[in-house]
Amino acid sequence: RQRQMCIRDSSETLDAFQDAFEIAADLGENRAFLRSAQGLFAAYHAHANYELAGSFGQQIREKIGAKGSLLDSLYARATADRIQGSALIWQGAFRQAHETLSRALEHTAVQNGADRVDTTAHQTIASLALVEAFLGNADNATDLATKAIENAKLSGAPMAIGNSMLMACNVHQILRHPDAISHAKALEAFALEQRMPFYTWGARSFIGVALYQDEDRVEEGYDLLNEAWPKYQKTVARANQVFVCVERAEGCRLMGRHRDGLDAIEEGLRLMEEYGERNFEAELHRLNGALRIILGDNSEGAVGSIKTAKEIAIRQGSRLFELRALIELASLSADGRIDADYDVSYTHLTMPKKRIV
Repeated sequence: RQRQMCIRDSSETLDAFQDAFEIAADLGENRAFLRSAQGLFAAYHAHANYELAGSFGQQIREKIGAKGSLLDSLYARATADRIQGSALIWQGAFRQAHETLSRALEHTAVQNGADRVDTTAHQTIASLALVEAFLGNADNATDLATKAIENAKLSGAPMAIGNSMLMACNVHQILRHPDAISHAKALEAFALEQRMPFYTWGARSFIGVALYQDEDRVEEGYDLLNEAWPKYQKTVARANQVFVCVERAEGCRLMGRHRDGLDAIEEGLRLMEEYGERNFEAELHRLNGALRIILGDNSEGAVGSIKTAKEIAIRQGSRLFELRALIELASLSADGRIDADYDVSYTHLTMPKKRIV
């Protein structure tokens, strides 16, 4: 409910949460302090202000360490780690995000004990699933995405269920998983039943990009993405803008509209710098180089863009995107456009048996 309010109303709700956060901190109302911090995180994350969103985790951590604070609990520590870890994903800090979110789950497990079923960890589990996808651990990612949905259903909260299903769509689409479309359609059905336009248009955006896996439906998918995404953004959601630019460019590449694809990449690079959304930075550079080469640009800059993608992926810890960049380079090597050989066996990657890299 808090997240929905934040998405629908950008100014008054943010002010109310900020006031509650500050007052709760002054009065030592720990429950209100943590709830307000989580509300502010959700709001600023939805508005793609990832650095500020993550800062509320640090503020909880500082409060825990303050002299005389009564906030030092496993729940508070788990909340701080979940907020910081989730924000780090969109900033492209995948290794750090994985470490932080794993620690959040450990705090929660110790707090609950072996015999208690936790119904509040779905956000942490869903975020960890997303990190695993970027890291290239496909089986872990899809298993955790399923676990997050099951956990959210135990809570009985429609917003929790919808958010976990949306994150599962994200996980499966990043992996180009064959089940991506079934997850997106399941979210669409749930959102329509619950009358949740934020999730409805998000689901239809994911249905659109999932259709790329069928070569006969690429144009249909591209059109659906471009129809649904603006309506999703009317809910004041700003997150995932770079992801959509990447998917538009991928669709244009599949349809042979290569210059349109480069326009999408240019827009993605601009948005990345504006919002600090760097989780698809490597993909932007990979596609930039690939599209330029298709259009006849055999310069060092075009090939260098793909090499930059590989370097970014390595730095961020994304073995999935590193593999995609290597496949592009291996293809260029096979065509005689570059001299180096590239190994794309990558036996340390755990990809689903049926997938499109």
